[in-house]
Amino acid sequence: MAYLRFRRVCTVLFCALLLALFRLPQQKLKNDAARWTEILQNAKAALLDGDTVRAQAECDALVTSFRAEEEALERFLNHDIVHAVLSDLRQAKALANAGDRSGALLALTAAESDIEQMLCIEQFTWNALL
Repeated sequence: MAYLRFRRVCTVLFCALLLALFRLPQQKLKNDAARWTEILQNAKAALLDGDTVRAQAECDALVTSFRAEEEALERFLNHDIVHAVLSDLRQAKALANAGDRSGALLALTAAESDIEQMLCIEQFTWNALL
């Protein structure tokens, strides 16, 4: 009887661990992606308004924020998509610093698309499974 109880407890703990491994990284990525998308939208708005100083600050904040999460992202995601987002953000920052508004907008749009793809990879949905 004690063995059956032990086995049930271990099974429940194992299922809880699996649930946490599926749920927690997904939730963290959703929160981070929402924050990055908001900053991205602010940077795009600044570029469209011609405010390159604000756009440079927003792009710098994006790169800094993403770099801070890079190691955690690489634990759960394909490294290529993480590096693609970082590359796009660095390109946007460099172009904003150079005053190339259209190039920076293009790089920010590419980064936004890559962030959406990153979310799709991590989300536990039927479309992602198939």
